[in-house]
Amino acid sequence: MKRQFILFVLAAMIAALCLPPVFAQATGTVKGVCTDVEGKPIAGATVEYRSVETGRKYALKTNNKGEFFSLGVAPGKYNVALIKDGTEVFHFANVPVTLNEETNVLNFDLKKEQARAAQGQGLTPEQLKQQQEQQAKVAKENASIKGHAGTAQAATGTAGQGCQRKRQYQGSQREVGCLPPGHGCRKF
Repeated sequence: MKRQFILFVLAAMIAALCLPPVFAQATGTVKGVCTDVEGKPIAGATVEYRSVETGRKYALKTNNKGEFFSLGVAPGKYNVALIKDGTEVFHFANVPVTLNEETNVLNFDLKKEQARAAQGQGLTPEQLKQQQEQQAKVAKENASIKGHAGTAQAATGTAGQGCQRKRQYQGSQREVGCLPPGHGCRKF
């Protein structure tokens, strides 16, 4: 009887030692490198893996070389976003995470992605860069105009009345106004 008990305890201990490797195989490893449009590493960014099926989120920080790495990510499909200073820089949709470590490498190469976007629009990378610079200039100008329109709105007493902003360019003269719907533009 004593011998059977010892054999049972010994078998239980061997089984307990074999269980952790079995459970460890149920998760994947993810890794990659993040580089900007100039090819420089993006340090201090967050790579966020969000499961398509469950919504579970894994947030990974990049190191000084732009690298990220994590063990223990459950297999499945993920939407992966690169976030720098609270702003999403780029994302991939439906990225598979498997138990095979070699297939779970995801690099954010913004230079390649910019070239790919330019190709999709029929533009060269230089033309795409010019287009982006133009869009940034327009956005900055719009922000400036909104600031001026807000002060004009407060001065004319139309604040909070559901104003409608209109902007027109006629030659070099700019007409911007914030008036109630149905009225024309006021020149400033």
